[in-house]
Amino acid sequence: MAGEETKPIFRPYQLGEDDEAVARLFNQVFSEKITPSFWRHKYAGNPAGGWAFLTFVGGELVSVSGWPVRFLRFHGEEIRVVSMCDVMVHPAWRGRYGGRLGSMARPLWEKIFKEAEIPFGVAFPNPKHYLVGKRFVRARDLGKFRVEVVSFSRLWRLPKVAEAFRLLSLLRYSPPEGFFLQETRGEERDLKALDLLWQRVRERFSLAFVKDARSLKWRYFDWERLIPLKGRHFFLLKEGQEIRAFLVLKEAWSGPIKGFELEEILSLPEEAKSAFQAACWLSLKKGGHFLRYLSSPALDLPRGLPEREAPALWRPFAYEGPIEDLEKRLKPSLWHLTLGDVAV
Repeated sequence: MAGEETKPIFRPYQLGEDDEAVARLFNQVFSEKITPSFWRHKYAGNPAGGWAFLTFVGGELVSVSGWPVRFLRFHGEEIRVVSMCDVMVHPAWRGRYGGRLGSMARPLWEKIFKEAEIPFGVAFPNPKHYLVGKRFVRARDLGKFRVEVVSFSRLWRLPKVAEAFRLLSLLRYSPPEGFFLQETRGEERDLKALDLLWQRVRERFSLAFVKDARSLKWRYFDWERLIPLKGRHFFLLKEGQEIRAFLVLKEAWSGPIKGFELEEILSLPEEAKSAFQAACWLSLKKGGHFLRYLSSPALDLPRGLPEREAPALWRPFAYEGPIEDLEKRLKPSLWHLTLGDVAV
């Protein structure tokens, strides 16, 4: 291993050359495992583009900072922003260079984002990485969102007792009247219908990541194909032949108790309660004891039990107007945001 006096070298991720090394480092750092093909899809296959910045010491990859680009519906416009994620430092190198290996490439990505005319970036860190974003990325607080949970088993964690309450809950829940649910794997006809759904709902959101068919295919259908152990289920909520909502449920566990996370709920605000009712019923039918979701301000979803707060950060890059005006246009109450959005 190179000594501390060795000067780190920084450069952007290169398709085909770095996929295996980055995936190997990711798997050393995080409990979730990925493949080189997944990393390639997330960055090189991203329809909006993306950057990742690699740090080498003595030829060894010791750190990566990932910045996928996202199309953002921003007060009637569609703009490109970056989303900070995939920040990792090799376990053997943590604390070296003053603990700054994850951020030493900052001058490089600041320069690139400004040249690419990226107005700002956003991040939704977990509590462990919140201070990293504040300190090393020099990010600003955007606000906090709520992660909530509906429990169908009255929070019981003993499997037999929880299952009894789940079966009782099945008597209280049903699909929304007048609608029916269709499972999908992203067939071409369904992707075309999802495009029409996005065209219909997008005007109702001041702030939302673009969710046309191309973006949804990249984010959900292709991710599940590349990492199938996630256990995702995709549904269309239909009224007649019209799609009213798109739902993505992902299997989740709380100790021995199985539940689901509502990764995506895309609908008109006035139809969101019906879509949420459908998500609860689906979770129950598939053996779930709870449904976890991010309480999207733009949809005004039914309240659940508070589980945690999800902090959000942002940072200007090429934006040249008054920062205070931009902050007002980014306030949390204007967002349509889901668990799938914050997990990119």
